[in-house]
Amino acid sequence: AASPVTGTTVTTEGYVTAVYPAGGFNGLYLQTAGTGGGTSHSGASDGIFIYAASSGIANAVQIGDYVSVTGAVSEYYNLTQVTASSYAKKAPPEGVAVPAAVELEALPGSANERESLEGMLVKITGDMTVTNNYQTNQYGTIGVAMGDEPLRQPTDVLNPTRDGESAVQALEDQN
Repeated sequence: AASPVTGTTVTTEGYVTAVYPAGGFNGLYLQTAGTGGGTSHSGASDGIFIYAASSGIANAVQIGDYVSVTGAVSEYYNLTQVTASSYAKKAPPEGVAVPAAVELEALPGSANERESLEGMLVKITGDMTVTNNYQTNQYGTIGVAMGDEPLRQPTDVLNPTRDGESAVQALEDQN
């Protein structure tokens, strides 16, 4: 759930899969060449967020570039990131494919499943419904629920006195 090299300086390289030069993210995502694809992924993630507020990298690269980044590893809101201190565009490795999205019918259910996909390209193939848009203007993110109905606050649907605290908790856990 957290990088074993937090606090150290590392060099990593990969393909740029997303760029956020302004706003709340101020960075980009890198993914290892030749990774992803298929309908599942286990083990360590092959993607990483590069925080780049002071390095300028987010204004210098675009999706599809291959770059090498050096910086300090940290955890920020339970997400591993590298704070870029230097970077260089490079030629990609010969004979290795660009990263592909892992295709999922549903969102990963467990923390370990989500962790294995952290920072990687994913493509959800099942139905989804927007259930929360609170962070859309600040971070460009939306909350989604699988299926054709939004998630509901448990106490909006159930009455703890009438239905019991355990029913309310069960719906909370399901959400």
